[in-house]
Amino acid sequence: STAGRPQAPGCGARRSGGRRMRRGGGREKESTGCPPQSPCHGRGRAWETVGVRKFAFRLEPVLEMRRRAEEERQRVVALLERERLEVEEKLRAVQRSIEAAREEQREMLSAGGPVAVHGVRLQAGAAMAAMGRAHHLALELAGVMKRLESARGELLRAAAARKAVELLRERQLEQWRQEMGRREIADLDDIAAGLRLLAAREEAERP
Repeated sequence: STAGRPQAPGCGARRSGGRRMRRGGGREKESTGCPPQSPCHGRGRAWETVGVRKFAFRLEPVLEMRRRAEEERQRVVALLERERLEVEEKLRAVQRSIEAAREEQREMLSAGGPVAVHGVRLQAGAAMAAMGRAHHLALELAGVMKRLESARGELLRAAAARKAVELLRERQLEQWRQEMGRREIADLDDIAAGLRLLAAREEAERP
């Protein structure tokens, strides 16, 4: 019977945890990295391996959903930022046209001689139209800023929700790593004890 008999290193036996032994008391090393073309490359994985043991985060679908929600909020903020810049540029252009019309009016009135009443009236009408356009753009900008402020708040909340799940994952991963470390030490102690027992048996069987 082989019950209770320690097996020699290199026999390919597996412990209850499923770890394969190789010659010299070591264990087969399993690659845990993602290939560069993998979708998980560069991001936190849902799992991590130590030997044949694997860490799996049960809330990984929730984490991925919150990442996507945050990315969507980022896109909304970026679009509103672009709209804000466009409206501000339009408003600055209208303000420059108003200043130009006012300067031309001053030149007409200070030139001396007969005043071109018709020209002054035209410039005054253009200035009034530009002021109305500026007022409309100012209201539009205020609306964009209000929507942008709301979108930024939603982005902050989405980022906080994502970080909360990520922190939970990191805590669970650290606990798992510590447990794997304790098991590793226990396994090495068992291996050392088996080797000592084998050496003692071989010594006792020598003539």
